[in-house]
Amino acid sequence: MKGGFYKLYMGGLPVVEGLQDLADYTHLSAGLLYRLSKYNDKFYQSFRLPKKRGGSRVIFCISKEMKAVQAWILRDILDRVHVADSATGFRTGENTLDNARRHKDNRYFLCLDIENFFPSISYAKVYTVFKAIGYDSHVSHILASLCTCEGKLPQGGVTSPALSNIVCIRLDHRISGYAGKRNIAYTRYADDMTFSSLSPGRLVGAKRVVVEILRDEGFTLNEAKTRC
Repeated sequence: MKGGFYKLYMGGLPVVEGLQDLADYTHLSAGLLYRLSKYNDKFYQSFRLPKKRGGSRVIFCISKEMKAVQAWILRDILDRVHVADSATGFRTGENTLDNARRHKDNRYFLCLDIENFFPSISYAKVYTVFKAIGYDSHVSHILASLCTCEGKLPQGGVTSPALSNIVCIRLDHRISGYAGKRNIAYTRYADDMTFSSLSPGRLVGAKRVVVEILRDEGFTLNEAKTRC
């Protein structure tokens, strides 16, 4: 058994060597899966949703066929990948109350927002996720194409929340490592990042470092939504 397939097998993940294997798993035809991955943009409809603070965000509605294959990818692959403990959104058994509970013993809070969170995650990053999980280049390309639209992660996609958490594993570990050494609690619920401490001065210094880490990981801080 090849190294990548052995990794998948030992991790309890489906071994996929091509479209036919994916067709067998999803009970969709190989021809349909080819069209979904090759012409993925055609299986989405987009509309703009106004933001409370002005402007708008693009939301994607996916076809029932794309939704079906993404549901399988989410259930059988992505939900089995362990993400950072600080990521509390879109996880089974976690909710906004769990996110807040981790900050209950602190008095001062810094809330930051990542600008254009889902669109900032490119096809290349999603492809890297599937490669890291253990799939070869060909299958990783197919899976990444099935989960992206217009070369990025679509807000509204079934797999987008889980993929965003996996993409942000290194981001979350870097920020948690910095915050933990300074007795700062850190959680991230999608694009909302919360920091809390008993010392306001620690939070002021943390913001500059977090902005640098975000930039290094390919994200941008939405300054307009920063709250202390």
